Parts: sequence; C-alpha cells; structure tokens
Amino acid sequence: MNQLLDKTRKQIEQSVPEQFQQPFLSIVTAGKKLMWSDETFHFVEEYVQGIQGPEDLVPKVATGVVKGIAIIANESKAPPDMEDPFYAAAFPAALVLACDALEYVESAKKIPITEDIVSATTEAGVRDLSQTFGITPEHLKQAYEQAQQSQRAPQEGMMDRAGAPAPPAAGAPVPEA
Repeated sequence: MNQLLDKTRKQIEQSVPEQFQQPFLSIVTAGKKLMWSDETFHFVEEYVQGIQGPEDLVPKVATGVVKGIAIIANESKAPPDMEDPFYAAAFPAALVLACDALEYVESAKKIPITEDIVSATTEAGVRDLSQTFGITPEHLKQAYEQAQQSQRAPQEGMMDRAGAPAPPAAGAPVPEA
C-alpha cells in the first residue's frame, strides 16, 4: 500500500462534515463497485493501457473518476439541486476514488505516485467535477462552511469500508462481484 495515498485518503475522510458522511460513504462504495466489478473493470483496464507515463496519468485518472461520479449521480437520481448533499459529498468521494485509481496504476504500470501527481490529480478532478456539475468553488466552500458550523460534535472514527471491494492487484484476475 502506498503510504502517501493512504495518508491522503485518511485526511480526506476526516475532512468530510458529519452531515455529508452518508452520501460520501455511499458514493465511495458505489464508485469502488463501479471501478472493480466484473462488468466494468475492463473500462479501468482500457484507461490504464492508455497511460504511457506520468504525463498521461493525471488526465486519465481525473477523467475516469469524474465519469464514474457522473454515472453514480445519474443512477442515484440525485436532484439537480446543488443544495443536495450528494454534490458536496461527491468531491471528497472522487478524491478517495482517485487515490484508489492512482494506487492501481502505480501497481500496474510501475509509475511512482508522488505528492506532485496526487496534487495535480486532485486539482484536475475538482476542476473537472466542478465543470461537470456546474458548481463553483465558492458554492462548495459555502456548503462546507455551513456544514461545519452546524456540526455539533467532532467526527468519531474513520470511514468503514465494509462492503466496498478492494482494488485487484495488477495482473490478478478480477474477483467475482
């Protein structure tokens, strides 16, 4: 396991306000199922095959994760109301899923994942997700400030990943769903 990506995941998970935890966990779980299921894993493999080096990594991972979040939004029938918690939770969920994708690419392509790559992927993912949903950075900041103001107690514990499949090792057969 990549320690940088693990640390990044934990920081993201801890930053999610309490009222966004449920949609955050739901999106992460759905995203992991979408990425690693037998029916859709071939899309992940296609993206990974298109990565020739670090220069391809950031746009491929960011685009793939944003497409996945858009599919989840469509399937969950999230209302087009930007006040819906789905949209605020989608951003940290996308970043956790990007960490999973980066870890898989690192294993499959032997491309070391650095802080610069994580930072660039985060920036590209947030930018692309903002454009996809029509959410401005100000709107997202406001949603998080309101959530943190109304949050009564500090968040307890870490995200429970039960039920979400782990990414397969590079070259390993994909497990049955």
